Amino acid sequence: MFDFNHYDYFLVYENRRYNDVEKSFSSFLRKEGFDYIMGGGCPWYFVDITHKSFIPGKPGIKFGRVVGEHAITVKEFKQIYAIYKKYEGKNPLVMK
Repeated sequence: MFDFNHYDYFLVYENRRYNDVEKSFSSFLRKEGFDYIMGGGCPWYFVDITHKSFIPGKPGIKFGRVVGEHAITVKEFKQIYAIYKKYEGKNPLVMK
C-alpha cells in the first residue's frame, strides 16, 4: 500500500484561467514523466520531484509533508524543477 505520509511534496497552486487541457499543469507533469497517483479536482497539486509523482488536491485532505509548509505557483515550481532536472542522474555533490 502506498503511504503518502512518508514523502515530501511541493504544494503547487494552478490558477485555472484557461480551459485548454494541453496547457494545464497536470499535462506538463505527465509530459515530464510524472505518475498520476489519484484524482482530486482541486486547483492545487502535491508534487513529489524525487519519485516523479503527483496527486491533485482534495478539499480537507493533506498528502504527506509540504516543502516549506506553503503553496507555490506553477511558475515557481517550474523554476525549481528546472534546477533539479539539471542535476538529474548525477552524484548529489556534482554541480556541473
